[in-house]
Amino acid sequence: MRLNTSRQGIIKTTNVGWFNEVEIDFLLSKIEENNRRLEVSEDSLTSYVSTLNSFNHQTYSLGLDLQAFTFDWPTLKFKLDLLVRFRYG
Repeated sequence: MRLNTSRQGIIKTTNVGWFNEVEIDFLLSKIEENNRRLEVSEDSLTSYVSTLNSFNHQTYSLGLDLQAFTFDWPTLKFKLDLLVRFRYG
């Protein structure tokens, strides 16, 4: 969903935009019946769960992606975006 489509020129050939776009998403996933246990790895000092295993076992996630800042310089074919992501779940 577009929030703010206006941009302001700094120099003749550059422009800047703030809070341009937001995307809200919801993920609901099903865990397989035979693969419900999360494997915990252990080394000599700590026990840990890999990020990939944790993502594979999540059941829901609610998120928001925000394009917070855009700097565009078309003559140099240069564009810089600052994207912010919030996730719960």
